[in-house]
Amino acid sequence: MTISGTWVYGTGNAITLPISSYGLNNISSESTIQNVFARTDYGTEYSDRNGFRMEAYHRADIGIQLSKPKKNGIRTWEFSVYNMYNRRNPFFYYIGNEELENGGNNKVLKKVSLFPVLPSVSWNFKFN
Repeated sequence: MTISGTWVYGTGNAITLPISSYGLNNISSESTIQNVFARTDYGTEYSDRNGFRMEAYHRADIGIQLSKPKKNGIRTWEFSVYNMYNRRNPFFYYIGNEELENGGNNKVLKKVSLFPVLPSVSWNFKFN
C-alpha cells in the first residue's frame, strides 16, 4: 500500500482590468441629429498594466495505491481525489451585469473556476 498527498499553492496572476467605459459619437458632415445618437460606439479605459491580482491558487490532492502480486504480474488499484476540499480557484475573470431591484444593472467582476473536487479510480496490471 502506498499513500500520497500533495498541497499546491501559487500567488494569483497579475491581470489588467477595464475600469470604465464611455460613449463615442461618430459625427460626420452628413450626420443628422437622429443618427448621431443612434450610432454611439463605446470605448474602454483600463487600469495600470497588471494592476490587479487574482486570488491565490491552492488545492490538496490525496491518493492511495493497493498492489497485489498475481501469477503473471502485479495488479494495482489506485483511488485518488483532486482538489480534495473543493476550492473554487479562479481560471479567469470577466465583467458581467448584475440586475438591480429598480430594473437597472451594475457591472460586476465575475470569476470562472474549473475542476471542483474530482475523484478517480484506476486499475493497472504490470506483466512479468
